[in-house]
Amino acid sequence: DPTSGHTGSNVFGYNLYGDYANNLPEHHLTTTALDCSELSAVSLRFWRWLGVETPLYDHAYVRVSNNGSSWTTIWENGDYVEDASWQFQVFDISAIADGQPTVYIRWTMGTTDASWRYCGWNIDDIQIWGLETPSVDVPYAGSPTQTVLRPNQPNPFNPVTEIRFDLARGGPVRLAVFDLRGRLVKVLQDGFLPAGHHTAAWDGKDETGRAVGSGTYLYRLEGSDLQLERKMVLVR
Repeated sequence: DPTSGHTGSNVFGYNLYGDYANNLPEHHLTTTALDCSELSAVSLRFWRWLGVETPLYDHAYVRVSNNGSSWTTIWENGDYVEDASWQFQVFDISAIADGQPTVYIRWTMGTTDASWRYCGWNIDDIQIWGLETPSVDVPYAGSPTQTVLRPNQPNPFNPVTEIRFDLARGGPVRLAVFDLRGRLVKVLQDGFLPAGHHTAAWDGKDETGRAVGSGTYLYRLEGSDLQLERKMVLVR
């Protein structure tokens, strides 16, 4: 077992001062309900320090549920695990958690056999990551009083997403998509636009018409006295 948490002194674990027991039935550490109703692309992230024998004999699992009764195993030990330091873990749980109001995460220790024993689970710094998806799409009304670059919808997207922006006054405007290295992918708008509400669409293709790969991209609105930027996620 570790002598401290990954952060601070507190951790979750089956036995923080020794090994798990022989002939152990399944024991669970389960979260309370997590509200992911306005999240998409949800992922589970945590740090582990785990010791467990091969699954021929002993078992460790990570499971997810969106109702608290039926569980999906998203990870189980496929061999011996003998962590000698804290290990960062990331799991995509979007298929189970996206848009769900009651999501539960469960770490399971057991079953085990009657011989070799290891330290079992030690868990720290648990996080749920996701992209906010507003439950109500507020319609445009009246003339904009400030220049705003709005979140694209949908996000994540495939194959097309819509980008809306408001201009408080007219002028030359450039709306373009970049990769995370700052390289230009596609220019969506380049020229004079009047004040008002505007919409552009991106179909996940570059300037040559080639479909780009999955990933996070930036869209940037530039004018004579403005530069606004947001992120979007393309999932192939």
